[in-house]
Amino acid sequence: MSLLPRSAEEFSSAEYWEKFFKKRGERAFEWYGDYNKLCGVLHKYIKMQDKVLVVGCGNSELSEQLYDVGFKHLTNIDISETVVAHMTQRNAVRRPGLTFHQVDATQTPYDDSSYQAALDKGTLDAMASEQEGALARSMLDEVSRVLNVGGRYVCVTLAQEGVIKLAVEHFVQLGWAVRLHCLQEERGRKEEEDSFALPVFVLVCTKFRQPMPTPFLELCIGDDGTPVRHTQVCELLSAVREYQAYSLLRKRLRTSTDPDSNLTLTLCHAKTGLPRYTLTVQDSPPGAKVPRPNQFAIFIVPRGSETAWLYSSSEGRKQLAASANFRRLVVAAMHRNQEYTDMQAVQSELSPVVMDLAPPGMLANQQVPFLSVGGDLGWREEVSRGVSQLSGEYCVENVRGEDGELYRRLVFLSNIALVQSESRLVSSNAASSHKKKNKKKAKATSAGAAAPLSVDSGFLCCAHHEVMVAGLALLGVGMPQNKDVPVSVLLVGLGGGGLPQFLRDFVPNVTVEVLELDPEVLEVAKEWFGFRPDERLNVTLGDGLEHICALEREGGRLFDVIMFDVDNKDSSLGMSCPPAAFVEISMLQKVCNLLSHKGLFILNLVCRDPTLRTKVLERIVAPVAMGNPGMEDLIPLVNRLQDALCDVGQSCSLHLPQIAVVGGQSAGKSSVLENFVGRDFLPRGSGIVTRRPLILQLLNSNTEYGEFLHCKEKKFTDFDAICKEIEAETRRLTGSNKGISPVPITLRIYSPNVLNLTLVDLPGITKVPVGDQPADIEYQIRDIIMHYICKENCIILAVTPANTDLANSDALKLAKDVDPQGQRTIGVITKLDLMDEGTDAREILENRLLPLRRGYIGVVNRSQKDIDGKKDIKAALESEKKFFLSHPAYKHMADQMGTPYLQRTLNQQLTNHIREKLPAFRSHLQSQLLVLSKEAEEYRQYIPDDPARRTKTLLQLVQRLAVDFEKLIEGSGDKIDTANLSGGARINKIFHERFPYELVKIESDERKLRREINYAIRNIHGVRTGLFTPDMAFETIVKKQISSLKGPCIKVIDMVSQELIATVTHCISKLSSFPKLREQTETIVITQIRETESKCRDQVLLLIDIQLAYINTKHEDFVGFTNCQQVQSQSNVKTVVRIAGNQEPMSTLAYVALQIIFFFTCNGLVAYVTHLLCLVHRGIASYRPIFSVLLCPSCQCLIIVFLFLVIVQVIRKGWMTISNIGIMKGGAKDYWFILSAESLSWYKDEEEKEKKYMLPLDNLKLRDVEKGFMSSKFVFAIFNTELRNVYKDYKCLELACNTQEELDSWKASLLRAGVYPERVTVEGQGSRPENFTDPQLERQVEIIRNLVDSYMNIIYKTIRDLMPKTIMHLMINSVKEFISAELLAQLYALGECSALMDESPEQQQHREEVLRKHAALKEALAIIGDISTSTCTTPLPPPVDSSWILPSRCSAAHGFTSSFSKNLVTGGKPGIRYHAPPVPRVPNSGHKAFPDGYQLLTSQQNRATTSVPR
Repeated sequence: MSLLPRSAEEFSSAEYWEKFFKKRGERAFEWYGDYNKLCGVLHKYIKMQDKVLVVGCGNSELSEQLYDVGFKHLTNIDISETVVAHMTQRNAVRRPGLTFHQVDATQTPYDDSSYQAALDKGTLDAMASEQEGALARSMLDEVSRVLNVGGRYVCVTLAQEGVIKLAVEHFVQLGWAVRLHCLQEERGRKEEEDSFALPVFVLVCTKFRQPMPTPFLELCIGDDGTPVRHTQVCELLSAVREYQAYSLLRKRLRTSTDPDSNLTLTLCHAKTGLPRYTLTVQDSPPGAKVPRPNQFAIFIVPRGSETAWLYSSSEGRKQLAASANFRRLVVAAMHRNQEYTDMQAVQSELSPVVMDLAPPGMLANQQVPFLSVGGDLGWREEVSRGVSQLSGEYCVENVRGEDGELYRRLVFLSNIALVQSESRLVSSNAASSHKKKNKKKAKATSAGAAAPLSVDSGFLCCAHHEVMVAGLALLGVGMPQNKDVPVSVLLVGLGGGGLPQFLRDFVPNVTVEVLELDPEVLEVAKEWFGFRPDERLNVTLGDGLEHICALEREGGRLFDVIMFDVDNKDSSLGMSCPPAAFVEISMLQKVCNLLSHKGLFILNLVCRDPTLRTKVLERIVAPVAMGNPGMEDLIPLVNRLQDALCDVGQSCSLHLPQIAVVGGQSAGKSSVLENFVGRDFLPRGSGIVTRRPLILQLLNSNTEYGEFLHCKEKKFTDFDAICKEIEAETRRLTGSNKGISPVPITLRIYSPNVLNLTLVDLPGITKVPVGDQPADIEYQIRDIIMHYICKENCIILAVTPANTDLANSDALKLAKDVDPQGQRTIGVITKLDLMDEGTDAREILENRLLPLRRGYIGVVNRSQKDIDGKKDIKAALESEKKFFLSHPAYKHMADQMGTPYLQRTLNQQLTNHIREKLPAFRSHLQSQLLVLSKEAEEYRQYIPDDPARRTKTLLQLVQRLAVDFEKLIEGSGDKIDTANLSGGARINKIFHERFPYELVKIESDERKLRREINYAIRNIHGVRTGLFTPDMAFETIVKKQISSLKGPCIKVIDMVSQELIATVTHCISKLSSFPKLREQTETIVITQIRETESKCRDQVLLLIDIQLAYINTKHEDFVGFTNCQQVQSQSNVKTVVRIAGNQEPMSTLAYVALQIIFFFTCNGLVAYVTHLLCLVHRGIASYRPIFSVLLCPSCQCLIIVFLFLVIVQVIRKGWMTISNIGIMKGGAKDYWFILSAESLSWYKDEEEKEKKYMLPLDNLKLRDVEKGFMSSKFVFAIFNTELRNVYKDYKCLELACNTQEELDSWKASLLRAGVYPERVTVEGQGSRPENFTDPQLERQVEIIRNLVDSYMNIIYKTIRDLMPKTIMHLMINSVKEFISAELLAQLYALGECSALMDESPEQQQHREEVLRKHAALKEALAIIGDISTSTCTTPLPPPVDSSWILPSRCSAAHGFTSSFSKNLVTGGKPGIRYHAPPVPRVPNSGHKAFPDGYQLLTSQQNRATTSVPR
């Protein structure tokens, strides 16, 4: 029998080793190897003249053998007195110089630095398991003390992770050099009983005078293997684990064979460390007849064939091994991205390794054959590689198959054994003859497919695709009589697109809709597999489960064929295709609902688990309602889901239904409720006991206690105390004389035996008031009950005693009012044991008499005597079971009676509810996981204090700031704000709306301008009477007008500067993770904006000064003095235009030839044409000219004219409020306004069908109106300059907008339509100029006025053009260039780059939350899979005739139907007080006050009260 220790405690126990060596006797114990195994490494590090301390020598012969070969200075110590005495006696004669002492290795009596070496064989392993390694550390401290400089600690150990980590870290901290030797086993050595499977290591630690500055860690294989340097302890430990695992594998292969083990070993490249070969061991079955020479062989898989079933599957390899007929066959597969010369080179690489995998009993010198197919390595060429966010890394490769053809494959590297898609390749010059192509095939393929290749869409590579297409024959596809019949196909899973493309190209009249989750797969299919979507072949990206649920929910669409060809990324389930969620019963039912009458469902099922395959086929072929696993199975799964999400602040969102118990007084409601909890905690007694609703929230927890909402800080572990607290809290509001209250008591019970759901115990229905109860007690109780049971998420337990008339059950009547279809009502019959002798409720419980859709369940509760006698619930349930089994009327249905069956029924309802919510909930979690995946991956590799990382992050943030700023300014951002203007759009509005408006506001009125011209002319003439118009007056007036432009220009610069600062602030807000960086960046950029603002202001003022410096009267657009007379004559035209504008306005003005006849003079015609050209010039009208000849009625001359068909365009549409209409006349109202060049109209709504009014724009002006104290809107007013009423009796019309931006836009639009601000006089509409006594002076004023007008038009045009350009160049572009080119340098110039990148505490917390949330979401999705596969749905029973249930008295009195009850829930009017309504009443006043501050909200009839959890 084995004497090895059975526990870690024995390993380090002195008593154990005393017993061990006494039982062992004189036999030496060499469990770590003898001298012959260890001599190579011992002689390397210990010299014969060294003074050696042997720690824990035991009865090993190692010291004796070292002494015999020349090591004469050995001091052996051991804690066991027995072993010291035995070893001293055994060596007294032969080895007198070999000493043994009984010494505790943790407290040795030897001097410091007295030994050159310390030898430890297994002692460290024994001591490291005690006291968490404290003894081992003490021993190592002693060893460090007694060794001198240059001394070595040589330890023979099995290198368990905890042991070797303790020792290595100890000596690394001391600054010693650490080297580890892994001693290899001799091939062919017989395994002994006490031998270890793990390899033996020798730890050599060398002491230095000065500690090493960096860890010196090396690992050697064998005695004199080449050392491999490691920089960290964790790397060394990882290498040790790999050798230990390999040793275990070798020992297992040496000692046994197992045809089902499928052991796999990956060989990596010695230099790069990348995987090079994968070796899979396949043993023949024990009974197989294998020739004696056929012990062992290596099969090399050709490149490109690794994914073939014969080599990649367990069944395939078994078949390969049986065909090769070897006792053990090792299948070697070559990896991608590795270079292989030829078959001979591969054999040379594998030869030194494969002998470690030889079967037991094989001779060491026996030859091992190498097998393959065809004798060459095969051919494979990778053409593309990429990464999918959903499926990971993938590659597209061309391979040559065993048939010599070329194929293209899509392989996801997370599962290289599975080919995602495969298509055959053909030469692009397919137009050439087939014969010619065959002659050149061998040459082309041997050259690695040098000729251009394309995908052969008419060839299906996968056998399952051929079967899926062949299944269409069941629909008669391809038959002559069906050649014109359309076929609709829904395919889940795109892959390379070969299957849908084949259906599209070769199946007549087919329309294929493909559902694909991964966008990257779609791009690969298009680029590399010839996939071509069109109107008959379209792809929808998204979750296939969610899309199918949406199609089934929307209805109206049916498919002739639904195909599932989607792989499962979770390889642990034993089912490769499809994912488990696709073959759940609920999903299969939805698929069935989406199929047409003779539709086909075709499923690609790949399942290596025969049991799981059978279950899936049973679901598909004959889906039956299987038994519900019950609450005991559902509790762990749902609670695991809730626990996984709770830690990261996520909600489970399954919204489990409430269970409300409704019935009369003393009907047994509370007893039914207690059975769900399994504890006595509710008040009991006769009469009305439950006088307030009790909302019982059951929460799963490891401990069991209760907690009330009104005293959260107190935990109740005694359920009797909970009962007393319920009674006390009830009395607090209702008194002690049977009063009631609608204010609920909320109790949470935490227990490991409950599922998270909500139960509601309601007061019993009563009709006669007692005690302090009001006269309308019946109606108040009904109100309370209806408040809960009217919710669609509430399961109603209608409790009725068996000894009462069921047809008059108030509980069933109330249930039918809110649940007329009976979908959520379960009848519960109590007190069956109290029925009169000779009577029973058999027909009721069998649902034959007074049927319900969900039937009845009978229960037997405890009597008051049982409760008083403290009969527990378990005993009561056993008594209930015996009652049903022994009663002659119920024993045949005893399995469908009782509290346990009621629990199972409710559990099934919960299961159905959970399963209905799972698809949407899964999709929600998957979308969250997809959003977090990239960020979590970045955070997982994030090292906050890494200087390189900080520098890189700083550079990336500054670059992103520059890009974001440019996108906001240029308007090319990825995320477009649809709610407000931002960045460049706001600046554009300043340029083209606010700036023109500011220019118009500074124009002087006509009277003042003419007066200034008059005074200027007269002052220039002085005492003389001028004969000519002085040009100095023109310059004076013009310069004054030009100088007035400085104000608006400077204002516009300020506005643009503020917008730039706002834009920069918005962009910099994304740097909130680094507060110091954000602060410094904001300071630097805003300072730069202020500097560019100053430069721009100076430049604009310079532009205006330039205009003032020289008045260019030779400008091509300037009218000049010679043309002034003509301009003056046209002033009358303006008056005529005004008259023409006063004609009756039209919504869309159409001027035709008849209107021209209205003007009886040539001047009238000129005025008319001028008016039309004005509209066209302002961009608010389009025209179509028609030539015509007219006779002028005034001068009788022929006139060639244009007949204009002018359509006045709409300038602006939008909502505004007319705010100054009196309350008695309708109050302020919102209208839909339409502004054109001629009128302002408003309509009732945007449909523009009901016009309210149309206001002509003639003689209108606008002015600002101060914002009212109580108003949040921005107001302006429109009024008539001739003091006429604008609208009805109103002199002005006040129009209000929601924002200042809307107000400015409307003002700019009105300005464009010719409605100017108040102090501006429109041309031709102002008062006539001052009448001068001197006609010559009047003529000169008019000439100067026209000249000023002409020249200022040039100035305005120039300024409006130059201002945006100047601001753009000097401010906006300069800031962009500064951010992109100079900002980073300025930040570096601060000299605090490292400090700038200090994270904020919020960012650190955010990173931790993202990682925690990502892990929780992955765990939650895995748990959802467990819920999906462990539960099933039962169908709703068919409807029954429940007309025997009479309506409640309220419904009968008023003729209400059950549907009216539903209407009341959504906002009906309150009923009459003397009849209880079927839903909670809604009083007309604001709130109904309850004691202690509770209020029942009455403005939202379909919501629960604020004090009631939903």
